Amino acid sequence: MVELIFMHLSELSTKELQQLAIHLKIQVQKVIDLLWLFMELHMLKLMMLSIMLLCVFDVSGATV
Repeated sequence: MVELIFMHLSELSTKELQQLAIHLKIQVQKVIDLLWLFMELHMLKLMMLSIMLLCVFDVSGATV
């Protein structure tokens, strides 16, 4: 499978390789943007859950 991909890539011209690289860069940027959006939406929930768990499991530290 990998050999087939490399054989196909070796047949492409420089212009086609540049277009492929630009296309891959755009696709990677879309994935990064989507992951960042997901993290942005759920970061507050993760922080609140962490704080709540810290309060629940560290009760003995507050009573000393």
